[in-house]
Amino acid sequence: MSKSESRRALVLASSAGIGYACATALASEGLSVCLNGRDADRLEDAERKLLGRHPHAQLSSCVADLNLDADRQHLLSQAGDIDVLVLNMGGPAATTEALSLDDWQSAFETVFLPMADILDQVLPGMMRRGWGRVVMISSVAVKQPIPNLLVSGVFRTGLANLVSARAAQAAPSGVTINSILPGRILTARQSNALERDARRAGVSREAYERTVSAAIPMGRLGLPEEIAHVCAFLCSEGASYLTGQHLLVDGGAYKGMF
Repeated sequence: MSKSESRRALVLASSAGIGYACATALASEGLSVCLNGRDADRLEDAERKLLGRHPHAQLSSCVADLNLDADRQHLLSQAGDIDVLVLNMGGPAATTEALSLDDWQSAFETVFLPMADILDQVLPGMMRRGWGRVVMISSVAVKQPIPNLLVSGVFRTGLANLVSARAAQAAPSGVTINSILPGRILTARQSNALERDARRAGVSREAYERTVSAAIPMGRLGLPEEIAHVCAFLCSEGASYLTGQHLLVDGGAYKGMF
């Protein structure tokens, strides 16, 4: 059995989109992968689909709403000793309206708290065992604020600070912690957003996507699999000297140097 085959990965929010792509990439590398989602039927479909692509993959799954403390505890108890943790979850809905204190509190409880809690519960075990990989799927909003995603960006920036701080603490134990900052990635949620924004602009979905793509040097939106390949690298032995970093994967859309 190879080292990869003996390692266990937990990928949060992995029934679709970037999470599913990351789970697929890790399974293809021989890791035993635990999938997670809130909807039992969607999670079952995801597991079946992944096994169709990789029949020999070692998979398990756990239905859990990451916003609920009891569900997080159940998920971690089911997942067992975790060697590779992919912290991933959806953010709050886009809004251009004035924000209330309840909006800020809700975002803290749905964006920041679950990820911080799971990281802090899993990390000590990795450090005791002397090896671990943590990858947080975040957003380009950490580097460049997005006006209608202000709430998400604020708390994802806080999580980026947490990643850097925990990475420094965990590094002597052979554990790396990094985050990926995706730009516009063609997930189902992004597709729905394109449809919505195209209707507001009074143009076709295709025309609107061409306009969006024109602002990206690569000339197109990214694919979930492209984020997953970066995630798989960060979880590999080859990335053993890379930690505390926040990697942009946005087709060159961010114009800053740092």
